[in-house]
Amino acid sequence: MAGLARAEGDLRLLAAKQELRREYLERDLTVAEAERRLQQLELQQEVEAVGALHKVAQERLAYLRELWTIGKVEEIDVKRAELELLERAAEWRAANRRLQLLRSGGQTR
Repeated sequence: MAGLARAEGDLRLLAAKQELRREYLERDLTVAEAERRLQQLELQQEVEAVGALHKVAQERLAYLRELWTIGKVEEIDVKRAELELLERAAEWRAANRRLQLLRSGGQTR
């Protein structure tokens, strides 16, 4: 599921890059503006991809908790899934912060 979401996002990013190239060639888009928009596209893709991974981690944790209640998995498996969910949440927040900074005119690189 996460792999499919990432692949779909990659395809959307490629299409957006092609459109940006077309605009650059046809509409006198400055290099700086093209670079800023490319950064924004890449960060938006990262936010979406990490968001999809976060959702998968939530679903996995819920499933493991159910299995743990009936004795099918160990508590350590649930704790690992909780840690993974926390990591994905931190990645999502960081990517969102970078995107917001770029949108407000700051640099992220």
